[in-house]
This record gives sequence, structure tokens and C-alpha cells, in this order.
Amino acid sequence: MGKEQEERIGYVTDSVAVGIPPEKIERFDIKTGYLQTIFGDRSSRDRVELTLQEFKEKLKGGIHPTSTGVAPGDFLEIYRQLAQRCQKIYSIHLPADVSGTVNSALTAAKYLKEEEPQVDLFVYDSYQALASEAFVVEEVAELTTEGANAQEIEGLIENFHQRCFLIGMGVDLSFIKKSGRVPQAVITIIERATNVLHITPAFYVRRLKSRLDIRPLLVRTKQQGFKKIIEMSQKEGRPRKLVILHADAPDKAEQLQREFEKVWDTRFPICEVPPSIATHTGLGLVGYGQLR
Repeated sequence: MGKEQEERIGYVTDSVAVGIPPEKIERFDIKTGYLQTIFGDRSSRDRVELTLQEFKEKLKGGIHPTSTGVAPGDFLEIYRQLAQRCQKIYSIHLPADVSGTVNSALTAAKYLKEEEPQVDLFVYDSYQALASEAFVVEEVAELTTEGANAQEIEGLIENFHQRCFLIGMGVDLSFIKKSGRVPQAVITIIERATNVLHITPAFYVRRLKSRLDIRPLLVRTKQQGFKKIIEMSQKEGRPRKLVILHADAPDKAEQLQREFEKVWDTRFPICEVPPSIATHTGLGLVGYGQLR
């Protein structure tokens, strides 16, 4: 009898982990807790209650949105469902220094341990976001299915930053400033370049263990931006995985997809970022996450 048959394993992530192929979501039965976007006094769950198009329409009302992590009760409900059929659950989430989501998962895990002490529930800070977070979730599911233990998964996550990065251009600086997620020194550099040289705002983001490495990329035009970010992909070597990301910029995403196809002879998938991320980047973002 195989490992999969002997021990049922459940997997949980959050709605920011975009780009997991549908067939893997089905194969591993990956469940999702949804971050929420808040307009005024109303909160809505990513994609379930608020699409990116609806987010765009709400922006016309003049209210600047905020976001909040997954509620502990939402995670507990997912864990209870999985506990009915799984002996182990791996729950992988956004970094604790950018979202309260992983802390909500830890809170829910304490309640589940009291209710279902026979279930082993492991909650991990992925230290990644968007496509990079999705890459972590995929690899955890693949390796644990093959028999990897909790210690091996901790090692995988701890060293994952060496293998992946995110890059994006066309962000809205007014949203970036209000988000508080990007260092003021980086914002100042890009603001000056944008105002004086009419530079297109772009960022390179990589996790360096205990901190985010966020670097501004200064390019004058969209075409120069595409060239620059593709060069950065080539510098890393042929990607094992790559997901193109956009926030209400499908035409730019498709153009980037075509450019990558010329370079790597592969048609990489395109995914929208969730509204909870658009609250920090604004609309118009295009970029990608890459794993080597």
C-alpha cells in the first residue's frame, strides 16, 4: 500500500498564492482561506465576493481600500473539514511581517488541536507572496506526498528565497505609498525619477530570509521595461516555473507572455492578482514570479 493511501494529507493556503495549476489544486485538494478587501465599512473576500473588475468599479467611488488577512474562524472551518479525512495538514501562508494571515492560521490551529488532537497540523510562514507563495505550496504538496517530513519542509521553506523572485512594473505609486509595504527610501527614488525623468515605476522583490529586498528598476518606456524584466529572467537561467501577473492589465500581460515565449519557447500562464494585493499596487501592474 502506497504512502498516499496510508496517510491522507490536507493542504491549505491563502488567496494571495496565485498561479497554482488547477490540476494540482484538484490532485492535492488544496483549500484556500480568503483575504478581504475593505471599502468603507464593508469587507469582501478575494474573488469569492469581490473580483478585480468589481474592485475597479468601486475605486470610482473615491474611497481608498484597505485589506485584511484571513479570519481565524475561516481557517478553523477549513481545518475542521480536512480533519474529517486527513491525518496531517500543511498550512502555508503569506509572511507574518506583511499580513496577519499566518497568525490567524496559528490561532485556528490551537483550537483544532483541542478538538482533534489526533491530527498533525503544521502552519508555515512561506516568506513569499503571489506566484512565489504558490511555488512553495506546490513543492510542499509534492514533497510531502512523496514522504518528506516536517523538518524537511522547514528546510525547503527556509531556503526557498534563493530560488525565486517577483518583478513588476506599472504600479500606482499613490497606492504603494499608502500601503506602507515599500521602504520610503525606495519610494523617494522612484518618485524623483518619475517626476523628473518620466520613468515607469518598477520593482524587483526578493526575500532575503528576515527581510524583503525591494529594488527600484528605472525604465523610461513600457517596451524598455519589458526588455529589462525579461533580461532579469534570463540572468536567473531557464525558469523551472514562471507565472505572469497583472492587475487589470490583460493586454500587457499577453504581450509579456509573447515576449517570454520568444525567449524560452514556453507559453507561461497568466494570472490576475487578487483585490487584496491591488489595494497595495493599484491597477495597471504587470510582472511575473519566477522559480529556478
